[in-house]
Amino acid sequence: PVLSGDNSHIAFVRKRHIPDYAEAELFTKQELDDFVKPLTTDPRHADPEVIHLRLADKTIRVLDFGWAPVFSLDNSKIYYARQNKPISGMRVLAATLQGNDIWEYDLAGGKSRVLAKPSFGYLIDPVAVEGGLVAFGIADAANGAYGSQVGVGIVDPVTGEQRELFIPVKEHG
Repeated sequence: PVLSGDNSHIAFVRKRHIPDYAEAELFTKQELDDFVKPLTTDPRHADPEVIHLRLADKTIRVLDFGWAPVFSLDNSKIYYARQNKPISGMRVLAATLQGNDIWEYDLAGGKSRVLAKPSFGYLIDPVAVEGGLVAFGIADAANGAYGSQVGVGIVDPVTGEQRELFIPVKEHG
């Protein structure tokens, strides 16, 4: 969870859990079927959700599917990495995160919009920085199928200008 700078809001990620591999051995077949059954009607049943809690009135709102919410420095917006593809029942790997972008949720207006799109891989971990800008990680498969941050970008939410500040180079002998 992350607390807004004015202590009036909390944002966090909620994700239902589906056991797999060695962990799944702890459950009976029926218990495992019960975990997976909701996926037959809702392919996003266990996808990560960005949740906003307004502390004054304890109002809870599901904003979107995504990861890593953070508040703007003026506490008027929430930035997050949007999970674009359904991933319920799959491992969180670079392939399942491909195409994820950075979104902004306006607390006053109640609307979301895309801020930054990846030129490759996926975007992760937005951070509000001085001057109203939003920095973010650029990620891709870095350890086999597992993803990792391999670059850094920045976007101006007002103008929409997006730049890659550190672009990874994939040159191997």
